[in-house]
Amino acid sequence: MIRQKQIVAQAADLFIKCGIRMVSMDDIAKARAMSKKTLYQEVQNKENLISLVADHLLSTFSPQLLIENHQLEKEPEEQLRKIAMYILIFTQENYQFLRELKAHHFPIWTIFDAKQKEIIMSAILPLHQILAADNSLNQQVNHATFFYLFTHACRLKGYETTSEEDWICHQNLLDILIDGLLR
Repeated sequence: MIRQKQIVAQAADLFIKCGIRMVSMDDIAKARAMSKKTLYQEVQNKENLISLVADHLLSTFSPQLLIENHQLEKEPEEQLRKIAMYILIFTQENYQFLRELKAHHFPIWTIFDAKQKEIIMSAILPLHQILAADNSLNQQVNHATFFYLFTHACRLKGYETTSEEDWICHQNLLDILIDGLLR
């Protein structure tokens, strides 16, 4: 199991840096200094490895998002901004992998997407409850609008852009959207 985790971590690095389609099982075996036979003793095939990498990314996403959420000394608005920024940075750092996952491995993407939404929802639900109880939310913002911002807009669901300017625009857009949620 330890060896499989090491393989998954190595594959994640290569997939994120080079793209899923550009990395072969040979490349992963070479990077781990092992034979392909040994590699296939740990993972069934490339599709299985891609699925394991997606799970690995979620396992790093979830704890950090919860840390961002549980900084109780921060005001709810600041926590929302931190969570939105973390989601955006996660997307930016893993852009290559996520884009190819969605385009070429849609069944795995669908599972990843659903799990990521669940993680995001569990992180922001307490903040929504606090803001709703304090009447801090804009009257036109309902439950669905609030959650939509974080489960869709923050994650750049389409993964259309990659330039630094575009990422800065998305950061600014998130600030504007969060300002619009609050009174």
